[in-house]
Amino acid sequence: VLSFAPPDDASVENLHDFVVQKGEAREVFEVMNLDALRETLRRFPGKFGVSSLSDIKILARDSNGDAVSMAKPLKHWLIFEAGDASKRYLLTLGKWYSLAEK
Repeated sequence: VLSFAPPDDASVENLHDFVVQKGEAREVFEVMNLDALRETLRRFPGKFGVSSLSDIKILARDSNGDAVSMAKPLKHWLIFEAGDASKRYLLTLGKWYSLAEK
């Protein structure tokens, strides 16, 4: 399971759009969902690897265009869950957690 959600310091009520930065390139998207993020990332040239989770930054803005949080790495905006019957792994707020089902 993979989801796109704001970090704790970005209140959902104040979010209007998002600025994605990869190096010097910047793109903006308005809908807070995984499909909008994917479409925005496709506009960037080059390849993506594991380091992209740290290298790509996302900044949330309010309706006035002001930042509502600091630009944070992509991995801080993703929630990922995987596992099996005995163990689950969770990525949230940029950190991995191992959860025992028992």
